[in-house]
Amino acid sequence: MEMADAVVITKADGENLKQTNQAKADVQHALHIFSDSDSGWKPKVITASAQEKKGINETWSIIQEYVTATQDSNFFSENRTQQNLVWFHERMQQLLKQHISQSEEMNTQIKILEKAIINKKILPSRAAQEVISLFFKV
Repeated sequence: MEMADAVVITKADGENLKQTNQAKADVQHALHIFSDSDSGWKPKVITASAQEKKGINETWSIIQEYVTATQDSNFFSENRTQQNLVWFHERMQQLLKQHISQSEEMNTQIKILEKAIINKKILPSRAAQEVISLFFKV
């Protein structure tokens, strides 16, 4: 789970004001439970109301402050690099799964293996290896 860098509690107007202020206090309290982030940034919590045009400039200021602080510490680019690697691996897995599922032969084999897993005839790890071997004809 990723930690939020900022939390904006919206609808902070009219009859909601008391509840949004309580929510702000609750979130601030909860954030103190977590250890400091790798970036050194301390998450900020504010309330906002689009109807009353409050909190919008503050939200933008927090975003700019975060970007400046994390760029100065080089966390921003290092974090982006790590995110890009995660996204690459996730996308690669999605594409492989998509290509495998487009094959009628593969879908049939997967259904057979799923039944075998349910009936405890094969371990999931072995079944996955069989799917990959069949797909790549290894």
